[in-house]
Amino acid sequence: MRDVGRGRLNFLSAVPPDEAGSLSAAEVARIPRAPRAVGTLCELGADAIERAGKAFQPPAGVTPDSLRKAGERADGMDLVIHDIEVLLNRYKQGNLLVDAQAYSIVRQVNDQVKAQAKLNPELSHFFAQLLQAFAKVRSTREEPAPASAPSPAPTPKP
Repeated sequence: MRDVGRGRLNFLSAVPPDEAGSLSAAEVARIPRAPRAVGTLCELGADAIERAGKAFQPPAGVTPDSLRKAGERADGMDLVIHDIEVLLNRYKQGNLLVDAQAYSIVRQVNDQVKAQAKLNPELSHFFAQLLQAFAKVRSTREEPAPASAPSPAPTPKP
C-alpha cells in the first residue's frame, strides 16, 4: 500500500468537544457561526489586551493566553477539517476511477459471455446471474429525452 497525500493529519491537536456528534439539528442551528480565521481574531484580541494593560478589563476568565489557546484550537480544527475534505475528495475521485475500471472489465466479460453463448448455450447457465444483472442495469437506465423543437421566436408588435 502507498501512503496517500502530502503531510500529516494531527487529530490530537483538534479533539472535538464531548458533545460534538450528539447534538440535534435544532441545537446545531442555534450555535452562532464564527467568521473564517477566528484564530486570527483571537490573536488580535490577545495582543490588544496585552497592549491595553490595566486600562482594559477583559471578561471574567479571559486572559490573553486563554484567548490565544482558543484561537489555536479553532484554527487546528479548521486545518483538520480541510485535510479531511481534501482526502475525501481524493478518495471519491479514486473510487470513481477504480469503479470505472472494474466496470469496464466486467463489461468485457459480459460481452464475451454473450458472444460465446451463441456457440455454447451452456455458458448462459454459468453466467446467468451476471447476464441478469446487466439486463437489469440496462433496463433501469433512462433513455435520453428527445430534443424538443425550439419554440418560435416571438413576433414583434407593430
